[in-house]
Formats: sequence, structure tokens, C-alpha cells
Amino acid sequence: LLENQLPFFILEQLYHHIGVFPEDRSSFLELACKYFCGEKKFSIENKVKHFTDLQRYFFYSPKLKSSNNIIAQLYSATKLDTAGLNFKKWKEEPSEVEERRLLDIQIENPDPLKIFPCFNCSSLLHCLPCLKCFWCLKRMQTSLVIPPFEINHGTEHIFRNIMALEQCHYPKEAYICNYIVLLDFLINTRDDAELLVDKKIIVHSLGSNKEVAKMVNKLGKEILEKNSCYLQLAKNLNEHYENWWNKNIASLKTVYFRDIWRGSATFVGIIVLLVTVGNFLRPFVFHK
Repeated sequence: LLENQLPFFILEQLYHHIGVFPEDRSSFLELACKYFCGEKKFSIENKVKHFTDLQRYFFYSPKLKSSNNIIAQLYSATKLDTAGLNFKKWKEEPSEVEERRLLDIQIENPDPLKIFPCFNCSSLLHCLPCLKCFWCLKRMQTSLVIPPFEINHGTEHIFRNIMALEQCHYPKEAYICNYIVLLDFLINTRDDAELLVDKKIIVHSLGSNKEVAKMVNKLGKEILEKNSCYLQLAKNLNEHYENWWNKNIASLKTVYFRDIWRGSATFVGIIVLLVTVGNFLRPFVFHK
């Protein structure tokens, strides 16, 4: 628990005063990082207060900066998905020295879409999954790239302590709290959690996707935010959903292409309509 943490400098002094070690031994901080995160590399610039504070450094990136306002509203993952947003798990490149951290969430928006939003092929790929084999269409998708979040039965306990630490000692840099609030907006129901699980963004061992949604919603309760590092990200996501093209395509998919059966019926209905119109116009066009 947060209130039971020994100061990190005491542990370091104990480490230096016990036994005989070779001169090239690792520092206590390096050993602690290796114990908690294996062989992953982390650059910790500030002084660590204790183990809970150390675990906080494993999740957030020094590149994050908080804005002066908080996220007031954000659409859920399923709504953004129907509006053509592609949720994509971040994959580590071999050339990267340091692994991308959990809170490094970014939007990938192809340049042509900024000028011609109707070129967004995400909605078309949602309605007709068979078109995903065309690489050029997949390149014309707006994607939300999120590092994978591994959830087990101890995750809630760890995050509650880290969030309590931020509320007390880092009120203006509460990055973990910002991340949980963002997830709380994205995940409202089991369907939202299931979408992120299917995309391999969330990997869990809780037994059901409903438990994931419940855990995230419980963590998001009663968080006092003063600012958010995801404010601009939330604005971009809301603009994407509220764009007239994306919103209309989302309504079209929800009503006529909700599943394969309804989509097939819609496709057959369109063919029947075209054939009917063609038969009606045939006497006038081919009257000779």
C-alpha cells in the first residue's frame, strides 16, 4: 500500500551496507527496474520516492505534457469504431532503443484525409471487410495507436495506489489518472471492452470482458482532475466522430450493416432496386 512504502534512499543505503559485492555490480535502481519489468529499458531522470513511485515511471513517458483543462466529453470506443476510426495496437520496431510506454497514445491521420475527409476508407472497410486485402485502402484509415494494456487480478490494486500517489504528490502531472479517465470514456459497456480486446489493445485474465469494463469504470470514479495530457487527443477524436461524413456513415453502418446478415440483406435489396429501376426504364430507353 502507498502508506506503507519505505523511502527509496533507505533501501539504497541498506543495499550498500550488506555483504561484499564486486565493483561493477548493478545499482539498486537497476536491480529494482529489472525485478519489476524484466529486461525492458527505462530512463528515469527524477529521484524516485519509493517502489510505488518507481512503478509510476514505468508507465508514463517524459514527453507527456498536461494542458490547463480536462476532458469534458468523449465518445465511446464502439461509436468511434462505427464512425471509421481504426483502433490499432502499437507494435515495437526493432530499431527503437526504449520501449514505447503505456501512456503513449497517438492518432495516425493520413494527410489526404485532412483535406478530403470523404476519402476515409475506414467506414467502407467496416461495411465490406473483404476489401481489407487492398493495402492502399488500409493506408487511408485514421488510426488510434495504443500500446497494449495487460490486465490481471493485481492491476486494480497497483493502479489504485499509483493514482492515490498522483492525487497527493503529482496533482498537476497525474498522467496515470488521465489515462484511466480516457479509458473510462472509451469503455462504457462490455461491447467497448470487447472491441479493444479483439484489437489486442487490452490483454486480460479476468474471465470476461464485462469484468474489464467494470474494473475500468470503478477506477475512473471520484478522480479529481485538474488538467489532462489527452485533451487535444480527445478533441481530435470528437471532431472525427462529429464530421458530417463519418457521422452519416456511422448511422448507415448501424442501421443497415450492423452484422453480416443485415449487410447481405441491404446489398441484395440494392440489387433488386437497381434491377427494378432498370426494368422500368427499359421500354423508354430501348423503345425502338
